[in-house]
Amino acid sequence: MIDKSLRRIKTNLISRSHAKKAIPIYFSTNVSKIKKNVSSLNYNFLKTLGFNSIYGNWVVLSDTRGKISAVIVGLKKTKNNYSKFFIGSILSKLPKGTYFLKNIPKTEDINELMLGFCLSFYSFKDFDKKLKKEKNIGSPVLILPNVSNLDKILLLTESEFIVRDLINLPANILSPKHFENYLKKFSDFYNLEIKTVFGNNLKKNFPLIHEVGKASSKKPRFLELNFRGSSKYFNITLIGKGVCFDSGGLNLKSRSAMINMKKDMSGAASVLGLAYYLIKSKANINLRILIPCVENSLSGKSFRPGDILISRSGMGVEIKNTDAEGRLILADALTYATEKKY
Repeated sequence: MIDKSLRRIKTNLISRSHAKKAIPIYFSTNVSKIKKNVSSLNYNFLKTLGFNSIYGNWVVLSDTRGKISAVIVGLKKTKNNYSKFFIGSILSKLPKGTYFLKNIPKTEDINELMLGFCLSFYSFKDFDKKLKKEKNIGSPVLILPNVSNLDKILLLTESEFIVRDLINLPANILSPKHFENYLKKFSDFYNLEIKTVFGNNLKKNFPLIHEVGKASSKKPRFLELNFRGSSKYFNITLIGKGVCFDSGGLNLKSRSAMINMKKDMSGAASVLGLAYYLIKSKANINLRILIPCVENSLSGKSFRPGDILISRSGMGVEIKNTDAEGRLILADALTYATEKKY
C-alpha cells in the first residue's frame, strides 16, 4: 500500500555532495558558445553531427579512452509549449554515472528540473513478472551542492507516486472496500482519525452516494480522515471523487469511453497525495479529507434516467443521464462539508 509507493523512490538520485570526478553537463543555446568547455576533437564532432542546440536535444561526448567526458543539452526553444519537466526528464535518460550541472541558465527553473528528473523514474510493475525480474542497469545521479529545496522535491515525488500507484490499480483490486482499507493504513501512518459510513447509515445520511453505488456487489461508502493540528490553525477540507469504476450505469459507456474508467477515482487519489504532502511538510492547518467511494455498475438495482433522487440537503435531483454519477456523490459530500465543523 502506501509503504510500497514510498519504496519506489530513489532518494539518492540527487546529491548535495561534491564529486571530483562528476561528468559535466553543459546547457547550450548556441554550440559555438561552449567551444571553450570541450576539447577541439569533441567540438568538431558536434559540428559534424550538426548539433543545433534545439531544446531537449542532447549528445554524450567521450574522451580518448571511450569514457563519457561531457554531456551537452540544447536549450534553444523553437516553440512555447514545452513541458515544465521536459529537461529533467531528458537528464533521467543519461547513462549510469555521476553528473554535475555546470551552467544552469536563469531561464530554467531548477526545481522543475529536479522534479522532472525524479518523476521520470516512476514505473508500475506490480503485475508483470518479467518486468519485476529485469536487471537494473543503473541510474544517473545529479550533483547539486547548492540546491536548497531537495527535501521538498523528494516529498513532492513521494506524493505523486502515491497518487499514480492508486490510479494504476485495476478496479477488480481497488474496490470501495479496498479503498477503505488503504485509508486505514494511511491513517495509521500518521495517527489520523478515520470514519466510515456504509450500509443503512449511508442510505439514510448520504442517499445520493447510496443510489449511485447500490447496483454493485462492491458496496459504496463515505470515507472521512481528520488531521488535527491546533485550534489556532485554518481548517481545510479536501473532497475527492472516488468512483472506482464507471460503466456509465444504464446510460452505458462505449468500449472506448469505458476502457480507462478505473481512473475515475483520480480525484480521491489526488487529495490523498496532497494530504500526504501537507501533513509531511508540517503545514499549520487542520485537514479533513472526504471521499465518496462507489462503483457505478449495472444490475436490477441501478438507478434510472427519469428517477428523482433526494439528496442529503433535501433537494430533489432528476436524473437525465446515469453517467453523471460524479456530481451526485460529490453533492452529498459537499453538503456534509458545509454543515459540519471540525
